[in-house]
Amino acid sequence: MIPTLSKRDGFLSQHKLVGALSLLVTVSLGIVLFGLSVKARPLSQIFTTWYLAEGYTGGSFDTWILIQNPGATEATVEVTYMPEGESPITRTHTVPGNSRYTIHANEASEVGPGKSFSTKLVSDQPIIVERAMYWDAGGAHWAGGHNSIGVSPPLEAPSNLMATSVSTSQIDLSWTDNSDDEDDFHIERSPDGINWTEIATVPANTTSYSDTGLDCGTEYHYRVRAHRHSDDQYSGWSNETVATTQPCPTYSQRVNAGGPAYTDGAGKAWAADQAYSPGSWGYVGGSTFAVSDPIARTVDDPLYQSERYGLTEYRFDVPNGTYEVELRFAEIWFSASGQRVFDVRIEGTTFLTDFDPYAAAGGHDVALNLVLRGIVVVDGQLNIEFAAKEDNPKVSAIRVEAAPEPPSPFGVEMLSINDDRIAKAVGADMRWVRILLAWKDIEPNNTTPGHYNWGAYDSRIKSIVDAGLVP
Repeated sequence: MIPTLSKRDGFLSQHKLVGALSLLVTVSLGIVLFGLSVKARPLSQIFTTWYLAEGYTGGSFDTWILIQNPGATEATVEVTYMPEGESPITRTHTVPGNSRYTIHANEASEVGPGKSFSTKLVSDQPIIVERAMYWDAGGAHWAGGHNSIGVSPPLEAPSNLMATSVSTSQIDLSWTDNSDDEDDFHIERSPDGINWTEIATVPANTTSYSDTGLDCGTEYHYRVRAHRHSDDQYSGWSNETVATTQPCPTYSQRVNAGGPAYTDGAGKAWAADQAYSPGSWGYVGGSTFAVSDPIARTVDDPLYQSERYGLTEYRFDVPNGTYEVELRFAEIWFSASGQRVFDVRIEGTTFLTDFDPYAAAGGHDVALNLVLRGIVVVDGQLNIEFAAKEDNPKVSAIRVEAAPEPPSPFGVEMLSINDDRIAKAVGADMRWVRILLAWKDIEPNNTTPGHYNWGAYDSRIKSIVDAGLVP
């Protein structure tokens, strides 16, 4: 079916007065032969804004504006006359529901006599509009006509679209509404200005929108267009605009678990332990224990001489993003393996299974540092959970830092582990062996205490793999 617009002309011939009347209908032409059907347009598809291209009240011409309100609700109609060479004149009319209403444009209360003009009508209800013109033929008995139908205007594209970054996760949009009868605006977003996705639809006359839940330090492209439901017409797109969310915040928190504030040999400050409170960080549950024993394989003994044990978790309220987590241990109570065993989960994933600090470090009062990278937080809180299996779980120190770079293709990445105890440490979780094999170029010759030297222990890791001990 091909939708078209049509009108019905009715001519009237009287002595000295002739004229014409037009009626707007919707016609659908059938594809089959001899098919011609007239189909009424649903009320929801009748317009609220109409334009009449011509009108004249000079000489013997009479111009009438004919309005039909097919709905049950009373319509308030603003009629704006645009006389040639003059300022627009606006009149307001009330059209009862289910009725026909006639306006005589020649009246002084309308545009008045002697005017050549165009007309715009805006209603708060769907209406049908036409314009009829009559004239005095000077006594001649002939029939003729002059008439026009109302048309609804095309939608104008929004303009002056601007995007303003207001936070790490929000961009505010604003634009100019150039249409009179849109029903809503459709907003699209793109990461590159090529691939677009609709993100929102906002009501008519809206000129702003806040896009939230975005990634920090990320560029976003936007465009907007108007939409009219009655004829399912879209305007062209607005100008495209681009904005970048504010940079990802730098987060860094070091905790001396179970101990006082401390500044390490590199000048880094470690905070005294504290209980968790919303908006901050801290432990949940547990007790503290400390010794004065010297700790092997470290110059920062105070970080390992205290511990929090029997805890449930540590919580860090952080911006969403990617983080690096360092866990430090030293077994300062037990003097044999198998006496303390526990699991550690970070953000819901278990990274240490059946972890034994004594066995992993290779003895009593020996420092062990584990660094995990690529921890992704999406709920505003980084959770490090401890689950006891034998005696109480414990931790000596924790470091949490933002790591904006994307995680490794292998997921969470093990960056460093204490030197010659690697074979025992990896026994706690065989995924570390696979990660170390995949990332063996990381710090290959680092002999700093607390770091893994791949060159020295490559054969050791390889022997574990060859023995079939890696799942």
